[in-house]
Amino acid sequence: MLYNVAHSAPDLDGVPRALRPFIESCLAKDLAARPTPEQLLTLLGRVAPADRPWPPAVHRTIAAQRAGIDRLLGDTDRTLVPEPAPAAPADAGTAEPRPTPSPTRPLPPPRRRTGKTIALVSACALAVAGIGYGVYALKYKEKAADKGIARAAIAAMPR
Repeated sequence: MLYNVAHSAPDLDGVPRALRPFIESCLAKDLAARPTPEQLLTLLGRVAPADRPWPPAVHRTIAAQRAGIDRLLGDTDRTLVPEPAPAAPADAGTAEPRPTPSPTRPLPPPRRRTGKTIALVSACALAVAGIGYGVYALKYKEKAADKGIARAAIAAMPR
């Protein structure tokens, strides 16, 4: 695939004939043969401004989305509004009063971990891993010496 991109001629069968000379010059294999932006503007000539710069399918999609939003925003019957609380009946004063709940204090904001805390935890984890490796290496070194493994292997162990 990449070989074809670099060495073969582009397939421009789907490109309209009026655009082929421009496209072919832009896809030239030799970079020096490709036109500069100024040359392309000269080749194309003056482009008339368009009222609708996007293709019709894009304008249809925009119109459909705008209509959907307008429908949602304009439909007040579907808006859910809570109904007001019912009025207290006339004999409501005879019931025992309920205690009012005490106001709650807002929770303090959560503490953010600082860089020092993260560095301390990382250092501790590194120290534990180093101690574990040291203990393992000492035990392995002693076993290797007991079993008579070659001195080169023992000398290669970190001290």
